[in-house]
Amino acid sequence: MEMIHKKSYLFTSALKIDTLTKGQEVGADVRVIDLEDAVGDDYKQEARTKAKDFLKTKPNGVIGLRINNIRSIFGLKDIICISEFNYKPNIIFLPKIQEAEEIRILKDCLYKNESTVPLIFPLIETTGAILNINEIASISDGLLFGAADYATDIDVEITWENLLYARQLMVAATHRYNIPCLESTSFAVDDKEKIEKDCLLARKIGYTAMAAIHPIQISIIKRIFSPSAQEIEEAKIIIEQHKKNKNFNIHNGVIVAPPFIRKARKILKKANINE
Repeated sequence: MEMIHKKSYLFTSALKIDTLTKGQEVGADVRVIDLEDAVGDDYKQEARTKAKDFLKTKPNGVIGLRINNIRSIFGLKDIICISEFNYKPNIIFLPKIQEAEEIRILKDCLYKNESTVPLIFPLIETTGAILNINEIASISDGLLFGAADYATDIDVEITWENLLYARQLMVAATHRYNIPCLESTSFAVDDKEKIEKDCLLARKIGYTAMAAIHPIQISIIKRIFSPSAQEIEEAKIIIEQHKKNKNFNIHNGVIVAPPFIRKARKILKKANINE
């Protein structure tokens, strides 16, 4: 499954699973059923049942499932439940990960004797995950930054400056292994300017997509994480000039050299434009 260019991931509590149709209506690239933070301890089994019943309907589009930490009894029960699903989600989000071995355990539990298996997207939200980021990325299909939990883990406020180092480590690891790099959701729900600012900051340092917790965030996320008309036009110029002259040159103030050619090709690929 091609996940590189999915931009928006809408998380919805399994207890409110009927609202996933809203996610489809607003154009979320991936709709994620949440069994973890959005579900209280006393309602975990009800949430699993609702998730299982929803997946039986064979919903359209890409469906994700965030399970509980597999170091917890809730996470272990989630794995057992998923192993019994007739229809599995396309992606499993693995929270509170500390080290790569947790991914291997999840794969060992779910991947045996299966013709189709879910992708694994760990959540990077602990100091252990940051310290083991490269090994985790090397066996993952994508990574999602968990700003609130990571800030709590290192005992700081949730500010861009406080979490920038962790974000940059994650960007480097995901781009090294060419997997999606998902930013934490914006905690602004009604403030569209703040949502846009959060998206822009993430995209500028290399994030390729973003999680959402409300449908209002989806259109902003998709716009910010898509190449602009100007970026596309400049990319086309660079590629065209490169075809005419393979050597280093400058055209209309735009440098045409190998790094910029690679960047232009990435932009056109994100925009689904053939060279």
